[in-house]
Amino acid sequence: MHQVALAENKAFSDGLINKHKNLSGLLRSLYKKWVKKQGVSSANRNLTAISESLTAEGLPFSVSMYDEEIKNSALAEAKCCDALAHRFSGEIDLIVEHVKKRVELMGVEWPVKILKKDTQSDIRAKNIGAVERASCDRWWRGRLRKKYSRQVESILRAQGFVKKKTSPYVSNFSLQRFKEKRVRNRGVLERLEIECVETDEVLCMADAVDASVSNPENMRNELMVRMRGWEEIAIATGLEGVLFTLTAPSKYHATLHTGRRNPKFNGSTPLETMSYLNGVWSRIRADWARKGIKALGFRVAEPHADGTPHFHLLLFFAPCELEKAKLSFGCHALAEDGSEAGAAKHRWDYKDIDPAKGTAAGYVAKYVAKNIDGHGVDWDHEGEVSGEEGAIRVKAWASIWGIRQFQQIGNASVTVWRELRRRRDPLEDWEPEEAEAIRQAADDNDWAKFVELMGGDQGAFAGREQQALRALHVQKPEPNSYGDYLSKVIGVVMRGASRAAGNIITRHKVWRVQEFGTAERRSIQVGALPPPLDLCQ
Repeated sequence: MHQVALAENKAFSDGLINKHKNLSGLLRSLYKKWVKKQGVSSANRNLTAISESLTAEGLPFSVSMYDEEIKNSALAEAKCCDALAHRFSGEIDLIVEHVKKRVELMGVEWPVKILKKDTQSDIRAKNIGAVERASCDRWWRGRLRKKYSRQVESILRAQGFVKKKTSPYVSNFSLQRFKEKRVRNRGVLERLEIECVETDEVLCMADAVDASVSNPENMRNELMVRMRGWEEIAIATGLEGVLFTLTAPSKYHATLHTGRRNPKFNGSTPLETMSYLNGVWSRIRADWARKGIKALGFRVAEPHADGTPHFHLLLFFAPCELEKAKLSFGCHALAEDGSEAGAAKHRWDYKDIDPAKGTAAGYVAKYVAKNIDGHGVDWDHEGEVSGEEGAIRVKAWASIWGIRQFQQIGNASVTVWRELRRRRDPLEDWEPEEAEAIRQAADDNDWAKFVELMGGDQGAFAGREQQALRALHVQKPEPNSYGDYLSKVIGVVMRGASRAAGNIITRHKVWRVQEFGTAERRSIQVGALPPPLDLCQ
């Protein structure tokens, strides 16, 4: 009887483990540990619960499936929604009702955001667009990839597979998936080219992306230029710098500092913890605004070894406001569970910037590099891995959870800055004359001068509506494949100027995306032109 029971139990556990073949090794090791510590019955209950958590909503599939399987699922869902749309053809309300029900059955949010200003006609148009999306396998691929990657990572993190030394910031499973995604995306870029509709100029899509701020080196360099610019403004105006740190309460952390699982953990994902931190930061800023405290600088969001986010904030204040700002920050940081052990020491901290010991930008340079490409970081002390390994793990973490890593504190528009840097030619005979001075400051990579000129009399503390230039958006003439009319940036415009006089166009060319080599083949054999996608240089 004992042998029969063992065989039956092995068949039961193997059946659940093999259902999630890509995680079978991890699940088997967990199961053996549970059997040893808790006994077979408890281990079976734990394994059953995890198996159910790893099963896709509405489908008998594991969310740890390969990407090819996700593509097949996406295609099947798109066909299902398209069939529903045809079944109720002509009856829009019924189509929306049934397609929406199918989308939500899969645990995916219905892609409609209704605003107060929306009329019934607007809502109807948005729902029709949502049906078009739900009938598209590309739309489903994006949603299922995001949902399943977060679902798997959340479970692995809760089970202690995200910790320092062995797998900091993200699980090894999710890291491998992220690397595969990057290779896949790079392959797509290298198979495409962009061709200018007006001039027949052709660029490799991968080269175009590498020249943009999507390139980690370019992103890091731009961030450091802006950080140094804020510091120059602070020195010129007599502001003093502080580096704040803000951490979530213990219950948001999956593991303890030692790497052991946290018994207080409430199951929050990094995205939910990010929401908590943003809420605290929002209340701090609101309190500062009520007290007339103004701040400039940057916020960096990065993970602890277990994937729980925390904030570093390099901020500059008027000396007379510094102590009030610190007091307010501490009060809000400890508002939730502020009496728990270690809260006063670990939940928040500040470090005054001492110019004699180095620049303010230097204080945060390591945080920037660590969270982008690991440049100049030999060893990641938080994760206890090399700087390069830590950086790619942080990028995987931010990608999976949709974390905004960097936030500028200050109203100068980086969009205007980037648009003006596109234009190399001076704005000759332009009125008012400061437009050319602002363009030149951007061209010279002088963030401090750019901010000063953009703000006028208010300087760095000017609100967006008070700044000299704003981004110029126009609506694209043709709807996208879902029937939506999207807008695009084509330059900047002087505030208060007439449209004709105030527009500074920075994107003159319209580009089409096509398979690599299309332009060369066309030069040999004339063929039909692919439709332009209206991408701007």
